[in-house]
Amino acid sequence: MKTVITNNKSALPCLQHLEADTEFVSFDELNIQQSITKRFETIVNSDPQAVAVRSGVTELNYRELNQQANRLANMLLRYDIDCETPIVLLLDQGILNVIAVLGVLKSARFFLPLDPEQPAGRNKLILEESGADTVITETIWIGYAHLLAGDDRNVINIDQLVSHESAENPNIAIDPDSIAQIVYTSGSTGHPKGVIHTHRQVLHNVMRHTNAFRINRQDRQTLLYPTHAYAGTREIYNSLLNGACLCHYPIREKGVAELATWIDKEGITIYCSVTTVFRHFLDTLDEPIRFPHLRLIKLGGETTLRKDIYRLWTLIRSDCVIHCGLGISETGLVTHFFLNRDTEVPKNSVPLGYPARDMEVILLDDNGHRVAAGEVGEIAVRSRFISSGYWRRPELTRVAFLPDGLGPDKGGPVYLTGDKGWIAPDGCVEYRGRKNNQVKIRGNRVDLSEVEQVLASLDSVNEAAVLLCKDTKEQDHLVGYWTRNRVSIVTTSHLRKALLEALPRHAIPAVFVEMDRMPLTSTGKINKHALPAPEEACPELESGYVAPRTSNEEKVAHIWAEVLKVEKVGMQDNFFDLGGDSLSAVRLVSTLETRLDLRIPLIALFQGRTVEYLAHLLESHHITESQSATVAIQKQGTEPPFFACGSHPRYVDIARHMGPNQPFYRLDVYALQSERLKQRQKPYTRIEDIAACFIEDIRRVQPVGPYSLGGGCEGSMVAFEIANQLQSQGQDIDCLVLWLARAPGHSSAFVGRSAMARVVAQARNMLGRSSWGDILRTKNVAQLLKHEYIEYRIFRAVDNYNPTRTFQGKLVIIRFQTNVPKDVKDPTGGWAERATNGAAVCLVPGNHDTLLELHAHELGDVVQSSLRIARMEKQAHISQSRTAPREEQSATPATQNPFGV
Repeated sequence: MKTVITNNKSALPCLQHLEADTEFVSFDELNIQQSITKRFETIVNSDPQAVAVRSGVTELNYRELNQQANRLANMLLRYDIDCETPIVLLLDQGILNVIAVLGVLKSARFFLPLDPEQPAGRNKLILEESGADTVITETIWIGYAHLLAGDDRNVINIDQLVSHESAENPNIAIDPDSIAQIVYTSGSTGHPKGVIHTHRQVLHNVMRHTNAFRINRQDRQTLLYPTHAYAGTREIYNSLLNGACLCHYPIREKGVAELATWIDKEGITIYCSVTTVFRHFLDTLDEPIRFPHLRLIKLGGETTLRKDIYRLWTLIRSDCVIHCGLGISETGLVTHFFLNRDTEVPKNSVPLGYPARDMEVILLDDNGHRVAAGEVGEIAVRSRFISSGYWRRPELTRVAFLPDGLGPDKGGPVYLTGDKGWIAPDGCVEYRGRKNNQVKIRGNRVDLSEVEQVLASLDSVNEAAVLLCKDTKEQDHLVGYWTRNRVSIVTTSHLRKALLEALPRHAIPAVFVEMDRMPLTSTGKINKHALPAPEEACPELESGYVAPRTSNEEKVAHIWAEVLKVEKVGMQDNFFDLGGDSLSAVRLVSTLETRLDLRIPLIALFQGRTVEYLAHLLESHHITESQSATVAIQKQGTEPPFFACGSHPRYVDIARHMGPNQPFYRLDVYALQSERLKQRQKPYTRIEDIAACFIEDIRRVQPVGPYSLGGGCEGSMVAFEIANQLQSQGQDIDCLVLWLARAPGHSSAFVGRSAMARVVAQARNMLGRSSWGDILRTKNVAQLLKHEYIEYRIFRAVDNYNPTRTFQGKLVIIRFQTNVPKDVKDPTGGWAERATNGAAVCLVPGNHDTLLELHAHELGDVVQSSLRIARMEKQAHISQSRTAPREEQSATPATQNPFGV
């Protein structure tokens, strides 16, 4: 089995620094062949006067703590307590809880911690299920304890621990494989489950932490976790079984406002908390505070983001180390990932890291088989030192814990975490969301964890959560909850545009709810069950509210607000920024048709997207089913016209950014196919036929070349074929510019995909259990079906396209800055082999979803520059040819150019 204690080389100098400056004694195999209490008593005997635990102004040294624990243990031995059931601890975190943990273990019993601030119903359920007959509590919770315990259980008030009890060690031999504690999970994924931990498992977990963190007697470690959490007992063991000082800070009572001052005052060297608590802590720091004693920060419980790490480096000393990893109740610490200032975090989130000692991470598919290298699978942990299962829940244990059958080396049982992961070639494990955290939106699968991570990674966002909710018509949609970075100025439009840079459109939340503060669970994680229902209010958009000015605008705005379930709609608000999607678009168009008795094509909404646009069309009577396939977006200008193939309405923005002197024509492939359907003709099924049809329009505008052509998505294939056909007709091409383009035969995006099946699912979702006859008779659903049918035909034509000619001229491929292959010989993605002179690559920001939505101006600038350079190169070539000796000049006369180039 592979054993890795530390991961990246950049962390090693820091760990060596710790070794050099401190007296560190490593854990070894002998240390786990005993009980927890035996190890603790060894530490006590080695330095009894050292401070063991502090809380406020109260502290106990190791001798005093041991004596108090002994008094409790000896008292428990006088009680008639069932040794086969746990003793419940109902205590606040602090010194009394530490005494109780050690006292119960010294009496050869095992304990179950409960959170006194949890609802009585939940705690009573756990108490009943556990079979416990004794509850240890303190004065402040004595009434609550009697309420839970009833008349049949013992209730012991640890505040009344009598001094005449013996302070001597009970000296009871305890088997390392006997149960030490039962820790109940939060229940966020279902019914709470009690995880069983033995002495040996606890000690091995301490060993993994000790040797990785170099925990030693000079350390002063925080105790911030609540008593009932796995980490709440983990911090007790990590500190006290290594002779360090455990420093308790009552975070529930004081919050994080005074935490920075406390860390400095206490000389804290090791800080441990969930990531959310740590973010709140960072929010309290107005200026850099170096925390001179702090050497290690351990963050867990939730994904740590790159921006968390970079923000942290401005606040702590340069040689401090950050630790992230995977650690859960059922397994203890599984992976390590150490970071210092030299560690790069290339992605939004910090990886889980590399397996800890005696821990093996395996990725499994849904059938329980190992996935192939490089594939995503469910994270499974294989080890002899994980929990044996759930207390009194054999049916759940059988599902989550598998016997060792994954290898011949008998590495131990396997725990299925329910998390998805990916393992890099160097063995680093990356988190890829919860296995059961996937939902479907309009037939598209969405991982809520991925959306949350991207939303939380935005600089303007502090925390984020995403839920699947239903609107008033029982339609599923995503709701994004977020808290604002205190220095940010951001609107809902900003959030949507930023998310479009990293997520497909169907994964963008329809509604955003800004929270002043996220509700937290008792362990400090975001409590999704406590998030409020989204209000039906208009989200804050980037542009200001513009009220309706005409009767038509008022009518359209009222219907728009009703369909989108918002309070009001401004004339310039974007339909999709307000949470609209394809289904709500159909509902909107259908409602406009019913209320206003107007025939409105669905494509009109996708092209215009604002109330102002639709109202203008209504007033101008320009709404019609017919559309011209060749549209003059910009007629004026002295430059040769640019013909761009594609159907996207944002081509208008490209033309605007290319300047008023550049004629610009859009060759709308969708409109061409739609017109054929209207004339009861079948849509074209070959790119060659589509191109030939457009060439007729092109030559009506510009009879002879040289021509300037471009296109995006499916239009890139059409533009390429137009260029080839024009060249075969003896025409010259100045420049061919393609974006959002894949070369013919390269990584088809549509293999195995049916646009028809997608829209059928959408129609069923929208109309519920209506019959197919009802669906097809609904006009706007039929419009959507027609729209998808045309797209399907276009996609099929693209997939089947196999050009027989090679382009001879200047070919420019526009790609995204973040998506250029670095390990292949052809960064053009296959286009170079389709052009005699190869292809040039230009980079722009954005991705497939955002290039035209957010970066049309950058695209326009690149296209304009490409055309200008191509024309300058041609001009230079012509000039050079004219000045060359006659015998070297081309025998072919230059093509006449009516545009003077």
